[in-house]
Amino acid sequence: MEFKRLIIKLSGESLSGNKNSGIDFEVLSKIAEVIKICSKETQIGIILGGGNFWRGARIKSECVAHIFSKSQSRLQSDKIGMMATVINSLVFSEILKEKGVKTKIQSAIYMPQIAEFYKPEKCLDYLNDGYTIVFACGIGLPFFSTDTSAALRASELQADVIFKATNTDGVYNNDPKIDLNAIKYEIVTFSEILSKNIGIIDASAASICRDSGIPLLVFDIKKPENIILALNGKKVGTWIKKNH
Repeated sequence: MEFKRLIIKLSGESLSGNKNSGIDFEVLSKIAEVIKICSKETQIGIILGGGNFWRGARIKSECVAHIFSKSQSRLQSDKIGMMATVINSLVFSEILKEKGVKTKIQSAIYMPQIAEFYKPEKCLDYLNDGYTIVFACGIGLPFFSTDTSAALRASELQADVIFKATNTDGVYNNDPKIDLNAIKYEIVTFSEILSKNIGIIDASAASICRDSGIPLLVFDIKKPENIILALNGKKVGTWIKKNH
């Protein structure tokens, strides 16, 4: 394997498969099988989004507007999103355990009856002991995405790389669903992501990765074997790096 310590960011939407929401257990099982293979040679931390249950973009909908006042909508919505990541973390951890993968859940919010509270030193001990870590609750604060959480955890734990597993096969100059002539990048820099306002990751995550020198790969998780291919240096998705 080309990398020894890996942070994987799995979007919540990717966990729902072809469903509009919820969890597709067949999809998670396939991803878990790949994680099992990779964890034999690579230390892995997994950060899960919550978009399969709750997306902040939906706060403008009529039903949510009835629930939250305008001033509180983003704050409360992000809190709900963090709780959605807890559900995903509990489910995915159990699926990994069924596959024989040793796992620990670490939460950025203190909830000892549910998961251990995140501590970098303890997390490093677990990784060195062969555990795969599943991170819940992002960084424990509203207004920060799970992309930022992946960048921050990778920096804290001195990871070699971040894999952002999504429902798209890479980074494009325009939305390929709208622009049929959109061009896919093979490599793009974090500075270009920021200057061109390419929305594949948020600005805070791009800045942390750029400053820490941690490369990030965006690829399609509908083919979970892409994780193995990327770890073995095969051409997959789009690399985002500090320099070309």
